[in-house]
Amino acid sequence: MTLPNLPIVVIGAGAAGAVVASRLSENSQQSVLLLEAGPDTESFQEPDGIKSSNFLQALQVAERTFEDLYVQRTALQGSVWYPRGRGMGGSTSVNAMVAMAGMAEDFERWKHHHGCNGWGWSDVGPVFASLPFVTTTVDESDWGVIDSALVEALTAMGVSRNDHLSSDSQTAEAVGAATLLFDGKQRCSTNAVYMDGARSRPNLIIRANCEVDSIVMNGTRAVGVKLSDGSVIDASGVVLCAGAIHSPAVLLRSNIHRRGIGKGLKDHPAVALSLQLREEAHQRFAISAISRLSSTIGSSDIHLLPMNAVSNNDNKSGALLAAVMEVTSIGSVQIDSNRRPEVDFCLLSTEHDVQVMRDAVARSLQVLQQKAFTDVVCATYCDNLGTPCDWLDAAPTEQFDQWMLRNVGVYAHAGCSLRMGSTDDDDAVVDTDGALIGHQAVWVCDASIFPDLPRANPQLAVTMLAERISPRIAGWLSL
Repeated sequence: MTLPNLPIVVIGAGAAGAVVASRLSENSQQSVLLLEAGPDTESFQEPDGIKSSNFLQALQVAERTFEDLYVQRTALQGSVWYPRGRGMGGSTSVNAMVAMAGMAEDFERWKHHHGCNGWGWSDVGPVFASLPFVTTTVDESDWGVIDSALVEALTAMGVSRNDHLSSDSQTAEAVGAATLLFDGKQRCSTNAVYMDGARSRPNLIIRANCEVDSIVMNGTRAVGVKLSDGSVIDASGVVLCAGAIHSPAVLLRSNIHRRGIGKGLKDHPAVALSLQLREEAHQRFAISAISRLSSTIGSSDIHLLPMNAVSNNDNKSGALLAAVMEVTSIGSVQIDSNRRPEVDFCLLSTEHDVQVMRDAVARSLQVLQQKAFTDVVCATYCDNLGTPCDWLDAAPTEQFDQWMLRNVGVYAHAGCSLRMGSTDDDDAVVDTDGALIGHQAVWVCDASIFPDLPRANPQLAVTMLAERISPRIAGWLSL
């Protein structure tokens, strides 16, 4: 097929890229070429693991993650695999499907602290409300025993019950049913919600299994994309939507120089306490409940998340995940000698994050001592060596902190590596329209441009970004 004009090239078909490609191709006069590193599958043809209500099954589907993506979390840990979605829908096809917008204050901070005018809560709140995803708030009949225990334990400790945390942007502390991006039969990825209706458009071309090396520049203007096989695709413009790890890597391989590229990387640190159940438990969803709590030094800055299963084949094990949601530790994305991403999150590298994580673990230990948990859990462990959680109660602060640095993981919410900000901010990489500062015809639209991480699972926020930035790109293309 011959494209009617030089295409706008969208790199990545995930939480943002599928949205951008779909919205830009609504203009039948504009050619759109969507490049995706993984396979292209229509949503109804997705493997059962992708459709599953259990994200652990999705992560096991061949070719749907970057199997060679390894990262450093802290100096006390070795390199570990990092889960990132690959294929249509990107990480929205393999994540835990938790649907949360974040706190209103998060976006007010974007506007007032980071200089992102037009991105306050009054600007983005209506967009969150209009996103076309179908969601399911998990009914108690579908809860696992760990979900029930968490809700019962926290309410006994005085935390309010709220089954609408996904849309509640104000309540600092609550526990309740999780709302999932699930339509009752299968996950609602951006592949299902945005691409299924766009595929038939003659002006939209999808190229799957297509890895991008770099953006081709003519001076400061993007004129094409170079693929990993060395071939070049000419373009009228480029929209980079490869995610918080791969988007900086593409810019670095493109010899694009701006101080902030890859420098502001963040993730939500998380510690998992393993739970051995008294009896085998069967549940529909791996995650069915969630809580938002506050530390001694902040508000709404802790998540406690029950995991009903930690593998596909073990019905007697689960976990309680304690996550820091307001993060000050900053990592980086660079490229190594093979031009592959080199990632160091530098988790818990600030006293603020260490203190909040101490508080998060302390709240978890209090929860596990409640009757609701002791009735269903026969043993708890704080590492993969089988160390009982009781050890943490008596551990000196220095030993406790060392344990955190050795065992902390991530919520897999990477962001902020190409931060959005005002054009006079030397550390900002893109402006408030997503346009690469100092360059023409190139935009970035994914979690990498978050000025700061929202205190929530990021899928809805990424899609909100794409819905707001797409018309701005379309306006530029029509000039």
